Amino acid sequence: MYKNIRGFLIMNYLKEIIEKNYPEIKYTEDKPVESILRYFQAGCVLSEQNKFIRLKHDCDAYFYEDENGDVMFSFWQPYKWALYQETGFSYSKTTNSLKHLLNRIDNQKIKSINKKFNNFAKLCYTKGNFILLPDRAMQKRGILYEDRIDETLYECFANGVFEKHFKNITIEEWIKREKLELLFHKNIINKDSIVPIIKPKKFTNFCMSLYQIYNYIDKAVDIIKSRTELF
Repeated sequence: MYKNIRGFLIMNYLKEIIEKNYPEIKYTEDKPVESILRYFQAGCVLSEQNKFIRLKHDCDAYFYEDENGDVMFSFWQPYKWALYQETGFSYSKTTNSLKHLLNRIDNQKIKSINKKFNNFAKLCYTKGNFILLPDRAMQKRGILYEDRIDETLYECFANGVFEKHFKNITIEEWIKREKLELLFHKNIINKDSIVPIIKPKKFTNFCMSLYQIYNYIDKAVDIIKSRTELF
C-alpha cells in the first residue's frame, strides 16, 4: 500500500479504495497498470448502474473528502494515446473498450507500453499527484486540456479559461497552497514562467510521438516525487 520515496512512506490510495469498495478486483503490486485498468472497468460498471460516488470511489475526491479533488497528471490521457500510437487501437474508458484492452493485456506491444508506464502508475494515486481545485467546474480541464497541469496553470492567469474560478482565493495563493511553485522557472509565479512538461514552449496535446509521451510521464514521475517531499 505504501511507496518509499527517499525515506517517505507514501500511501497508494488506489489500493485502499480497491480493498474497501471493489471486492471483485485486487491491486497487484507488480502489475500497477493492469490494476488501474481493472479499477477503471469496475468504476464504469458502477457508473452504468448509477452507483458511482466520487467521494467513495474516486481517489482524488476520496483523499480530500471533497469533490474538488483532482490529479495533476491523468493516467488515462497519456496512456490511451500511447496505446493508439503503438497498436493503432483507439480505446475509451468504457466497460466494453476496457474489457477488450484487458483481454489483450499479454499482447507484446501492450506489455511494452505497460512496462514504460509502471513507475507512473505506482505514483499516480498518491498524495504527490493530488490537487484541490478552487472550483469543481475546473475539472473540465480533462476535456479541454487532457488534464495537463502545465496548460491548466497557463489558463488560470489573466484572460485564461479558468481565471473566473478564482473568486475565493487568488491564483498565487492557490499555487502556494498546492505546492505547485516547482512548475515555474525559479519558482516565480507568473504566466510566462510556467515550465512546459515537454518542449517546445508552446503547449501541445497528446497527439505526439511515443517518445514524447514517455518523456512526458517520466517528467511527471519526477515532479510527483519532488512535490511529495514538500508536504
